[in-house]
Amino acid sequence: MKKLNLGTTLAALCLFFLPWLDFQCSGKSMMTQSGLQVISGGGTPSAEFEDLAGSSGKSKMDEEERRMSPIVGIVFLDLLLAFVLSIAALRVADHRWSSVVQGLCAGALLLLALQMAIGFPAAEAMQESLHRGGGREANPESALVAAMLDLKVKRLPSLYLLLAVLVIPTLMFVNGLIDRFMKKGGNR
Repeated sequence: MKKLNLGTTLAALCLFFLPWLDFQCSGKSMMTQSGLQVISGGGTPSAEFEDLAGSSGKSKMDEEERRMSPIVGIVFLDLLLAFVLSIAALRVADHRWSSVVQGLCAGALLLLALQMAIGFPAAEAMQESLHRGGGREANPESALVAAMLDLKVKRLPSLYLLLAVLVIPTLMFVNGLIDRFMKKGGNR
């Protein structure tokens, strides 16, 4: 079980380096964001978008369009702590460390699900930027252009794989809680 905790936390941390989101405009990829880029608010523009934006010098996101995600940042730190504790759990014979690691993974899963439910900040920033049309105030023309561009944010398989990886220690954590509850209930 201790090696499984180490493997799942290591896999979860590695998945932060893979693309999670694909920003598409009229069906063509404009930019992708890895887990770490979701935290920092950055992104990797596609080659086609970089060529189009290269002449205007706007391949990088403007500072006001960059929106960081503190929730995903907490998830990353949570998993980093879980990884360190899972290494420590290998050296110690006490099984409680494994429960702590599993609990941290369960917390990371819940926070990531919360972020997915409320939406990712860069997607909201791009929508607002299109509706503003580059200016500070919304106008009907920019709203029409935004509707014609059909901006979509596609969640990539690596994000769902991260959720699946975090489900394993979460289920072990819940199972451990149920076992403890049943043992306490049986001793009465």
